[in-house]
Amino acid sequence: MEHNEVGTRKHSIVIGAGLVGALWSIYLSKLGHKVSIYERRPDLRTRQADQGRSINLALSHRGLHALERVGLKDKVSALGIPMHGRHIHKDDGSEDFHPYGYGEESILSISRAKLNALLLDLAEEDARQHQDRPVFFEHRCTSIDLDTPRASFVDEYRNVDVSVQPDHIFGADGANSTLRSHLMRKRRYNYQQEFLEHGYLELDIPAQSDGTHALSKNALHIWPRNRFMLIALPNLDGSFTATLFLSHEKDETSFSQFKNPKDFREFFDTTFPNASKLMPELEKDFVANPISDLGTVKCFPWYHEDKAMLLGDAAHAIVPFYGQGLNAGFEDCRLLYEAILKHGDWGHAFEIFSNERKADADAIADLAKDNFIEMRDRVVDEEYLRVRALEHTIQEHFPKRYKNLYRLVTFSDTPYQQARQMGRQNIRFVKGLLKHPDIDIPIKDQTALALLQQRVEAFLE
Repeated sequence: MEHNEVGTRKHSIVIGAGLVGALWSIYLSKLGHKVSIYERRPDLRTRQADQGRSINLALSHRGLHALERVGLKDKVSALGIPMHGRHIHKDDGSEDFHPYGYGEESILSISRAKLNALLLDLAEEDARQHQDRPVFFEHRCTSIDLDTPRASFVDEYRNVDVSVQPDHIFGADGANSTLRSHLMRKRRYNYQQEFLEHGYLELDIPAQSDGTHALSKNALHIWPRNRFMLIALPNLDGSFTATLFLSHEKDETSFSQFKNPKDFREFFDTTFPNASKLMPELEKDFVANPISDLGTVKCFPWYHEDKAMLLGDAAHAIVPFYGQGLNAGFEDCRLLYEAILKHGDWGHAFEIFSNERKADADAIADLAKDNFIEMRDRVVDEEYLRVRALEHTIQEHFPKRYKNLYRLVTFSDTPYQQARQMGRQNIRFVKGLLKHPDIDIPIKDQTALALLQQRVEAFLE
């Protein structure tokens, strides 16, 4: 069966109806294309296809900028809860709060399923204005001819073969991308996949009986325990999505040590006591939810002529510890769209975009792995806390001119590679300041403050 083009409009297909695929289809509609999305899974709006496999999302500036470019920022923001910093639950029972940025800067905790459903609704709305059918669910991609281009699918609901010959094929089909597997058949294709020794298990902290949150809701909660950690992000319904990050089997404390739900509860009672008492369904979640892997994918090239292009995790899957997987994927959409508008020729736009974006994708992949160590270990380290405290003081006096690494990544459009370089320079500078005998945290007098301002001014210049 052939899916044919309608009229004279260009036709693009997107493989993958996840977050990046849905948003990119909206961008393509803005470019005047007929768009068809092919997704191997059922429609998540009618079935909870991803239950137990979805770390709650942290939406920040880059993702919001991409949504704003197509007029969706306000609609999406309404689905989220602002998180102003990290609420640290130490193993001695004490707690601490570390702000993310300066002033009102915050990131949004948002449900993956609700965001995906909204973007699919909007993608369908755009397409139906042109009497198109935009999304084909339960269509598994079986082969791709990159040169034609042509894509073949099995409609698993009706058990029939489907073939489509568009102008462009976009792969937004995740870390195990089918389109990428076909690109890899080309000569001299570079591909690297790396897994952490850790996996993750999603758990639930339900709302209290009155519907309110059991923990402070405007924060990302972290229970750092050196080689592992628990985090929890707030949901609009008063619940938290909690995620345990733990070694699969290598460490003394690992998923492999739990022989039954009772063992798991005892571990939580001992290791995360204030969280355990808020999790009545802990044993049930342990049985029902899968233990999933954490991996990084780096590959290149991302495109084939003007025919095919990878986006999001299909091009650069990363671990979730900087909260940038979603944001980087959405930023892909904005930057590729702007490259197409600027260059006109799609093949040239694909080349320029991917050549420039590759270094940034590698940079945020490495930063995300580094931030895992920070979240589970360094947030309770004294030197780390002194550096963060001094940086916060500097930001209070130079809020627009000085941004630490986290602010550069999370609250700006600074390319990831440049943000990493600037962030490292800033850390070296701040550590040097802390060695000065007259500068200590907290800043205690006007003389020390004047000296600090003088040093920072010279550094910024």
